[in-house]
Amino acid sequence: IGESKDMQKKYDSLLYLAEIAQISNNIEESEKYYKEALAIAGENDIGHVLLQLGKKYVLKGDFSKANNYFEECLKLENENIRNYALLERGKLEYKLENIEKARFYYNQLLTTSNKNYALLELGVLELEKGSLVKARSYFEECINCASSKRDVNCCMLELGKLEKKLGNIQMANYYFDSLLNEHNENSALLEKGKMEIDLGNLERAREILLPLINSDNKLYVLLELSRIEQKLSNYDKFAVYMYTSSQEETQETDYY
Repeated sequence: IGESKDMQKKYDSLLYLAEIAQISNNIEESEKYYKEALAIAGENDIGHVLLQLGKKYVLKGDFSKANNYFEECLKLENENIRNYALLERGKLEYKLENIEKARFYYNQLLTTSNKNYALLELGVLELEKGSLVKARSYFEECINCASSKRDVNCCMLELGKLEKKLGNIQMANYYFDSLLNEHNENSALLEKGKMEIDLGNLERAREILLPLINSDNKLYVLLELSRIEQKLSNYDKFAVYMYTSSQEETQETDYY
């Protein structure tokens, strides 16, 4: 029993170190700890580690290895792990622009307890492909069956983007404003800023975007700010924002 407890402590420590390494953007080190954890994982834990390793290989761009780990997850008896593996397979196929394959995996989730995740991803897929009626249907159904406020907020953000595409500015603002003070507030503000640029309200757009310059959306904020300065013929500021965004993009490329 003592040896079993020691092994569990070691496993928990490896997971903790893997997560810390990931937070620090050290993917290689995170992967190393997850592999060590996999070697000693119990039957109930192995699926979680396989899933995390699959995600790591997606980040590294090694999609073949990522798929191998997700396929291993699909062989397990743990339904929850299998569902998440289906979700990750769908995301990967969408990333690779294999749209029908992505739909195939998402559709398999529609009869599971993780239906809400599939609805959100299907909505995003249809929105990107311009099928706005289908997208709205998926987002609204997702809101109706959402298991958390976070899921609802994600759908509200996507509905705001949809209304923006339709030119329904008032409705788009309604959805974006409903997310202020929520966990995805910065994403909503980024979308509001982009919308104001498209409407020609450049000073208002700048006012919205500048406070976001150190957020998780920094790269996209810099690109939109450069767009504003270019439209205003402020080429010195445009050059600064473009240079800074290129540096930020290089860092993200190194990370992935």
